[in-house]
Amino acid sequence: MKQNKIIFFDAPQFKSSRDAVTIEHQPDSDYFYMVGFSGLYANTIKGSLPGYEIEVWHIDDRVDQLKTRNVNGIRGKIYPMKIFLSRNFAYNFSLIKDLKKEAKENNLVFIFSGIHSFFFLILSVFFRTTPIVGIQLGGANSYFKYKINKSVISLIYSVIESKIYLKNLTHARLYTNAEKDYLGKVLGKKQISDFPVLPIDFDLMHPIDKKIAREYLKLPENEKIIYQTGRAFRNKGTDVTISVWLKYLKDKGIKLILTGIHESDELFDLVKNSGVDYNGVVPRADLPYWYSAADIYIYPPFDEETLNFGGVGYAPLEALACGTPLICTTMINFPDFEKNKNRINGICIIPTNEEDIANGVLRFLNSPPKKEKCRALVTDYFTKEKIGENFANTILNIQKMHT
Repeated sequence: MKQNKIIFFDAPQFKSSRDAVTIEHQPDSDYFYMVGFSGLYANTIKGSLPGYEIEVWHIDDRVDQLKTRNVNGIRGKIYPMKIFLSRNFAYNFSLIKDLKKEAKENNLVFIFSGIHSFFFLILSVFFRTTPIVGIQLGGANSYFKYKINKSVISLIYSVIESKIYLKNLTHARLYTNAEKDYLGKVLGKKQISDFPVLPIDFDLMHPIDKKIAREYLKLPENEKIIYQTGRAFRNKGTDVTISVWLKYLKDKGIKLILTGIHESDELFDLVKNSGVDYNGVVPRADLPYWYSAADIYIYPPFDEETLNFGGVGYAPLEALACGTPLICTTMINFPDFEKNKNRINGICIIPTNEEDIANGVLRFLNSPPKKEKCRALVTDYFTKEKIGENFANTILNIQKMHT
């Protein structure tokens, strides 16, 4: 009897100058084998699918030979990367060969962490009869890119994608209307769902008394603090955050703190020269202290691609789990947004311009929402148990259709 097996795939991984300061990017680390979101998804659902073997595969230009490791009962496999013409066309045919063998010996389900990748298209072509679940992670589809940059290559790829690749998807988890509209032209309504797939670690991400958090981080007890973490990029809204602080908030004695900043970041010079307090990558175990020490978490990207394809973003959700209110443009992509609009408006301001951000900061500083309301919104959707059960049901229904 064949074994049921789920194989997660991330998009190809590339070297980065940031690798040296990020433990997940160290080849000797267990995290390296549970790359990106795939490892988190795999660990989320494994308890809900006890009869399934679960593995995480990807190709990576940081290894020169096949590497495997079992981590928490999940096998990770990393294949060296080959490139045709450009890094957009990364591949490894040894991986395809090994998957062919797996397909003969097991009942497979593929899960793509991300959708719009040439690597995923290749897999879908070679495995037309294998059920495939695609998960939106951010990044625009090719037709959207074509509308922005008028690139013929983007247009050609969007045609190939819609005519060949997307038709091979069995199911898709999508979080934004733009992506639902795009894939909805190829997939049926029953093939698309929007329940989250990535849980929040509520044991780690929990409210900490503000005084205790600031003592731990050696921050002033009585200052008003707004906070943002992550790389300094325009699509993260770092430039907007700094601009608002300089124009409207700095003179009012409000402190802006950024963490996760690295010299390779797109806006590193802006951060460095702005006068804000900034730090590099901080230990994940310290993040709840940073979230709890802040009066408000800010995530204000206005660029069209992020708003249409980026989802909410993980850091804003973690901040809510720690009881911290948000100024956040991407909360328009929260699950069941219309249903939850009143709850969201009580703990989050969704700005349309820089003045909205500044006014929102002053409003929440004067009248902060209750921590319990912030946390309750995310616990309704992002617990490991709820996500694992929902995702497991999706997998079980898919396999019933294919057996």
